[in-house]
Amino acid sequence: MRAIIDFKGKQYPVLNIWWNEDGSIANLSFDDENGDLQTIFNHNYDLENMVSWEEC
Repeated sequence: MRAIIDFKGKQYPVLNIWWNEDGSIANLSFDDENGDLQTIFNHNYDLENMVSWEEC
């Protein structure tokens, strides 16, 4: 499985996910359209509703 994030209307493969003790996503990182690494945090975004999973 791989994670895909829908961020600002575009989809990006998630590179890393950090998990909270309760199993929710704490933060994650991905490369944006410019190739810049972005790390976003659950307290700023509703990550569970922004991430989808697909089989590789």
